[in-house]
Amino acid sequence: MFILIAGGLAAGAAFLINRWVFEAMGDRSIYLFTPIVEEFLKTGLALLLATPIILTHLVFGLIEGAYDLITAPKKQISAAIISVISHLFFGSATVALANNFNIFIAVFVSILLHASWNGLVVKLASRRKLRKLS
Repeated sequence: MFILIAGGLAAGAAFLINRWVFEAMGDRSIYLFTPIVEEFLKTGLALLLATPIILTHLVFGLIEGAYDLITAPKKQISAAIISVISHLFFGSATVALANNFNIFIAVFVSILLHASWNGLVVKLASRRKLRKLS
């Protein structure tokens, strides 16, 4: 039960914070700020509520995936699946690094992984937009 609360709170708080920052920073926030917010919220709430980190990340990914499915222009299921898989990957990386090093290194590296992933997604999306315009 606390897993759902931790993942749900992280997703809700991230949605509000990320939306506010996106309005101020634009696309740059997606790879500069969003990963910091999301990784701290997912892992921090998992630790605070004593829930498994990986399952909290999974719940977050499922919520984000559901949001993607509902809001995607073409209702693409691929965006939803990628959300779930990517957050499960970030959670797995966090757990593996925390077990082998410490939680601070784990969160830092998961932020870098998440930022790299988001940067790639933004770059691919902008290329796709340019192709449609030409």
